[in-house]
Amino acid sequence: RTVKVGKEAFGYVGFGESFSTANLVSIGERAFISAKGIKHLRVENTLEECGGGAFSEIDGLRTIYYNAPNLRPIADAYYNSPFNRSSLDSITIGKDVTYIPENFFRYQSSVSSLTFEPRPSSVSLQIDEGAFQNCKGIRSLVLPDTRTALGSNAFDFCTALQSVRLGNGTENIDVKAFNACNLKFIDVPTSVVSIGEDALYRSYG
Repeated sequence: RTVKVGKEAFGYVGFGESFSTANLVSIGERAFISAKGIKHLRVENTLEECGGGAFSEIDGLRTIYYNAPNLRPIADAYYNSPFNRSSLDSITIGKDVTYIPENFFRYQSSVSSLTFEPRPSSVSLQIDEGAFQNCKGIRSLVLPDTRTALGSNAFDFCTALQSVRLGNGTENIDVKAFNACNLKFIDVPTSVVSIGEDALYRSYG
């Protein structure tokens, strides 16, 4: 059975430590704002719509496992990402994800661990504009060996980012994808065909 959760439906409500979006197809704006008790969140493959600030201001939220390949873009994510003002430590991107929406994890400055699950080479990956912008705690990045495109500002101002390994199959690195990082090492595979303006501008420490 699939369920739609409306705007602010569970704001300030208490939950157990682990929460899954299994069977949810749509989550409205600020649906779980300041929900109490959630530490570990699984965003599952049934989810197709997620409103701005859906899981915002959850002080105890520490980890997210994100595996929603059919999630559509969020209209106001630039100012109101789903996890706005939460306190994440770790993000894991599941093997089924083909698209990370624009500004989806933007401003998660406390995140120190970003992991991509191994995936079949046939499953492509688009990391959209600003998806991880201002995630200032990430120190290293290893992208999967599959056809990958990095949108503009994808990792812009990730100021602790020192080591990047782009997977074999990475094709496009868009404008300012790694602007204002602190890179000491980056592995760019021969599969890359396009590097945009200012892609690594001000990025070597």
